[in-house]
Amino acid sequence: MAENRLHPLAANLYRLVEDARIEALAIRDFPGLLPLWLPFHETKAENLCITHSVLTFLERVALCLLNPACADCHPVIQKACDKFAHLMTKKDSNSQHRCTESLGIWLAREITGLTDLPRASQLTHLDIPYRDDNAALWHDGELESEEWHLRSMPQVKRTVSVMEMVNEIDCELADDNAQEVWILESEFFRDGDPEDVSMNQLEGKVQVSPPFHYPEWDYRAGFQRPSWVTLTEHSTPSGKASDIDAILTRRQPLVRRLQAMVEALQPKGLTRLRRQYEGDGLDLDAAIEAMKELRRGSLPEMNIDQRLKRHKRDLAVLVLLDLSQSTLDRVPDDGENRTILDMAREAAVMLAGAIDGIGDPFAIHGFASNGRSDVQYFRYKDFDDEYDDKVKAKLAGMKGGLSTRMGAALRHAKTYLACQPQRKKLLLLVSDGEPADIDVRDPLYLQADTRNAADELQSLVLSPSASPSIPRQITM
Repeated sequence: MAENRLHPLAANLYRLVEDARIEALAIRDFPGLLPLWLPFHETKAENLCITHSVLTFLERVALCLLNPACADCHPVIQKACDKFAHLMTKKDSNSQHRCTESLGIWLAREITGLTDLPRASQLTHLDIPYRDDNAALWHDGELESEEWHLRSMPQVKRTVSVMEMVNEIDCELADDNAQEVWILESEFFRDGDPEDVSMNQLEGKVQVSPPFHYPEWDYRAGFQRPSWVTLTEHSTPSGKASDIDAILTRRQPLVRRLQAMVEALQPKGLTRLRRQYEGDGLDLDAAIEAMKELRRGSLPEMNIDQRLKRHKRDLAVLVLLDLSQSTLDRVPDDGENRTILDMAREAAVMLAGAIDGIGDPFAIHGFASNGRSDVQYFRYKDFDDEYDDKVKAKLAGMKGGLSTRMGAALRHAKTYLACQPQRKKLLLLVSDGEPADIDVRDPLYLQADTRNAADELQSLVLSPSASPSIPRQITM
């Protein structure tokens, strides 16, 4: 609605009734709001007649609409309360909006002749500090309608060439509300910028995924709070891949031992299964035993075949790293003065090198949190990614901060494990301690939720014959 369509008094009374309607709907669901808001109105209750100003009258109307128990002697206010009560019985919000406007206009008409009206600018100065200016009720006509239409149009993302990007890189109209988003698949370097530093690193914004909502187990209530935690995936900063290679060089003895352990787990190519009822060939030992039994006049066992069973590795591994602030602490009595995050990175790098050597698919992810509405998830390597310098640069750029809400991160990691076709799945959680977050005071709350998330991982089965995933935690 255009604000200039109404008389200033009618517009202000429309605002007042709309505020009362919204507050009544809120109090209907949350009754505790009434005693919270009422003290802002009751200080005006001593004004029992229209002797001061229209503003005093409006304050009395606001009090009676908020709390019907506050009876007022004025007949106009009494009738306004009756009309408002009838308005709130309507189920359709559009009908309520129409009745709200009608009630505001009716009130303006009723009190116009009661006293001298103040200037229009004074009508907006009601002494109810927690209410807003109701700017959302008005628009400036067709121009604002057209702007809203443009803002509501979906953004189009388009991959462009280097020359197209060069020609439009300094476009003054480009902002967060642009109708087109241009994507250049390679890094873009400009003349005059620091050497080997791309424009993305200088001016780019951290990319955040659409939100994912996960439940959280409340052990006190005994049920899961649905969609209680909001998780977003963030882009990973890059460092120097040479730092990862330096770790592998420095830890070469440990890398060789770990590779030997992993390679020892590699199954033999074929296993001979003897004494089978049906098979690929005759099991001579079992056949001879059967003939002996026949010669003795006994009924022999007929499991006299053998078959060869071919083995192949069928395992997917996801390493989930705790990236909370506590991982920046120094490791006590460590001659190299490393942080816990440095140790976690080294462990992930050495394990990645060993798993990559035998060809098992694996992923390396990390997480941190800043309350239930901001769980941050980082994907350093996905199952389909090659373990190359690009992944190593991401691992080198790994940073720590914030808190440790494990349950949501485990549930999100489960969605990636569930997409893998391998029969066996392994989740390794590398953490320096117990889950904790800034909005949780009870230390048992997040521990119980993490345990519940681990139980959900145990139930991850992709087919009737598949084995569940195996959650493991490595505490450093």
